[in-house]
Amino acid sequence: MMHRNNKDGSYNVRGYGGARCGAGRPATGRKKVMLFITQEEREAIRQMLKRMRNEEENH
Repeated sequence: MMHRNNKDGSYNVRGYGGARCGAGRPATGRKKVMLFITQEEREAIRQMLKRMRNEEENH
C-alpha cells in the first residue's frame, strides 16, 4: 500500500513512520553498557549509583 503523505507529494512506500517533532522518550544522557561483574560488585555499584543520583536531585 502506498500513500502520498510526504510534503513534496512523493510516495512513502510503507505508508507509515517517519520522524515527528516531540516524538519518543526524552533523552536522559545515559548509555547502556555491558560489564562482567560479581554479584558483590553489582550490589556495590547499585548503591553507589543510588547515592550519586540522590545527590544530583538534591543540588
